[in-house]
Amino acid sequence: MEFNDKLAQARANNISTMNVARLRSDIAINDALRRESIKSLTTKLEDIYEDLNLDLDELARKIAVTRRSEYGRVPALLNILASTYAFPVKDRTEASNIPQYQEQIAELLHIDGEILLDLKESKGYHSFINDDFETVDGVEPDYEEYNYYILTIAEALQIPFVDSKITPTLWKKHQDTALAKIALEQEEAQSALARHAELLAS
Repeated sequence: MEFNDKLAQARANNISTMNVARLRSDIAINDALRRESIKSLTTKLEDIYEDLNLDLDELARKIAVTRRSEYGRVPALLNILASTYAFPVKDRTEASNIPQYQEQIAELLHIDGEILLDLKESKGYHSFINDDFETVDGVEPDYEEYNYYILTIAEALQIPFVDSKITPTLWKKHQDTALAKIALEQEEAQSALARHAELLAS
C-alpha cells in the first residue's frame, strides 16, 4: 500500500475513533441538550417579540450577551423572558397595554406569568447609575428561590438543560466590577461638569 493510501486510512480511522469517544462523553450529551435549550428559548423569545411588535435587534443584542452571563446561558435567557413579561412594551407610553401583553405571553408559553415575575424579583441586580447620576444600590439574588424558579420554569417550558452558574462569590465579583464602573462614570461626569463650568466662566 502506498504511503498516501496508508495516511488516508490512518486519518479516517483516527477521526472515527475520536468521534466515537466524543459522542460517548457526558460533555457531548450535555452540550447537545444545552444547545437544544438555547435554541428553544431563543425561538420562544423571538416569537414573543414578533407577536408584540418589539425590537428584534434589541433582543438579538440581549441574547448575544447571555454567552458571558454570570447566571449561565440558559438562566440568562430565562431572565430575558421574565424581564420581557414584566415590561412587554417599548416605553412607558404603552404602560396601559402591559396586562394585555402579559396575558398574550402567558398564553403563548402556556405558563402562569406570575412565576416569571417571581423569577425576576429573586434574581437581584447589580448597582447602577440612574438618569440623575445617582447610585442605585444592588440587590443580591435569593439564590435558593432563584434556582427553584429557574428549574420550575424550565420544566414547564420543556427545557432539558439548565447551566446554572450564579453563586455568592461570582455575584460579588460582578458587583465589584459594577461599583468600579460607577465610580469611573461619576468621575467622568464630574470632570465634564467642571469643564462646562470653566467654559461658562471664561
